[in-house]
Amino acid sequence: MTLLSSLVVWPSEAACDFAGAEALTGVTAGLSHNLADGDAALADGQNLVFTCNSAPPVHDYLDDTDNPGATEFLVACTSGNFVQPSSWPYCIKKCTVPSLSNTAFDSALASGELMLGNTNVDFTCANSNAYIVGTVSDQSVTLTCPDDTGIFPEQSTWGVCEVRCVVPAPEATYDAHPEEGNMVVGGTTVDFACSHAHGYVTGTSDRVLTITCDMYTGLFPTGWDACEVKCSVPDPEDGYAAQVDADAKHAVGTRLTYTCSNANGYVDGTADLHEHNVDCLDTGLFQTGWPSCINKCTVPTAETGYDQVLLCT
Repeated sequence: MTLLSSLVVWPSEAACDFAGAEALTGVTAGLSHNLADGDAALADGQNLVFTCNSAPPVHDYLDDTDNPGATEFLVACTSGNFVQPSSWPYCIKKCTVPSLSNTAFDSALASGELMLGNTNVDFTCANSNAYIVGTVSDQSVTLTCPDDTGIFPEQSTWGVCEVRCVVPAPEATYDAHPEEGNMVVGGTTVDFACSHAHGYVTGTSDRVLTITCDMYTGLFPTGWDACEVKCSVPDPEDGYAAQVDADAKHAVGTRLTYTCSNANGYVDGTADLHEHNVDCLDTGLFQTGWPSCINKCTVPTAETGYDQVLLCT
């Protein structure tokens, strides 16, 4: 990374020594050469090297648009004389775009690229669904190359990218969530209730489906199990015995059979039926208004001396 001076011949000197280097005129403030008093003189064809006076790590560069990374300016020794430059470069601060140790960020600039002091660069969350912690919707941080140091702030100070999900609109058979459209942090769970008053998540007895914001993709799952209408087992109407599995949920079209609770009970309107069937309707309720169970006596065999049949009601 060098910048060559133009060839304006300096008046002849005895040798390219320290005195000749010090005799060069117009040297820009901040530049110094590498020849010390008492060092051996340079031979013809050798170069006096000027660099900026910054202490390591070096963040000073020469203002050479053709070679942005130039840190040395060479003055040739020719015929025992240093060639007087027609102009001298300036020292300017530049920042090196850092290698991103924090993989949560991306940059449009390549690692190692040089930037002038007081210019900006954006570092964006690598995940398109990630946002800077502490902000509502910022997905990038803007850093300025300091023109006094040429050193970007440590990456640990840039902020943290956190993955967020947008609370989705409900899929079919579910009610909308009050936070629909808002963002939640990865790992957050959101509950969606079945729209139908007697709707249950398919294959379960749950009225609510819980979905989780994926902390890596920033997306909620799709293709939810639909809600299906189910009937709860009804309490028996008067005169009937309860079902054994009273807490079960049944699909539409399911038929349950209820038996008169009295061993001598018969379904009203029938001659000999002890049972009544009820169906689960698409309302999520079993049929109501069952016929009564009435007790009947079986006519006994007439004992000796009797021929009258009495009916017990």
